[in-house]
Amino acid sequence: MITGCASNIPEQIRKPANTTLTPVDVRNHPKSYTGQMVRWGGTIIRTENRKDRTRFIILAKPLDSNGQPQSVDTHLGRFIAQSDRFIEPSLYAAGREVTVYGTLMPSITEMVDEYPYLYPVVAVQVMHLWPVPTPEPDYWYDPWYPWYPFDPWYPYDPWYPRYPYHRPTPKKLTP
Repeated sequence: MITGCASNIPEQIRKPANTTLTPVDVRNHPKSYTGQMVRWGGTIIRTENRKDRTRFIILAKPLDSNGQPQSVDTHLGRFIAQSDRFIEPSLYAAGREVTVYGTLMPSITEMVDEYPYLYPVVAVQVMHLWPVPTPEPDYWYDPWYPWYPFDPWYPYDPWYPRYPYHRPTPKKLTP
């Protein structure tokens, strides 16, 4: 029996949005896009829990085919994603990648240091926090490991210079 792969990524995040709007487009024409549905993602800069909502300031990045923000140096500006419920700020911390799907609301201007910045605002309907990537191990897997006694070239093989008995002993320097 053949089974399909199940994914825990919500369908709204996996499917591209009907529009190709970016936060830069909305910043250039803030009033003309209010009410449209968007799928944006990027890296969380800051999470703020307020009395009636949680706000995320996100550095937008291009998304891949699954909706995950790409690890590239280019960005598409900043935007604010806000949810009407409490979201744990220690999980949704600065530096984590997130993708949101929601409705564009009227843009607001807030300060970034001393610069007034026009933020597009997304009312979040669906949000997906991407897992932290695990680094690759820095060791080499040796397929002969459990069978060394059965390898006829084991003690003499030149391809095994990484083991201590093959390393030359360091010479002592005399002054």
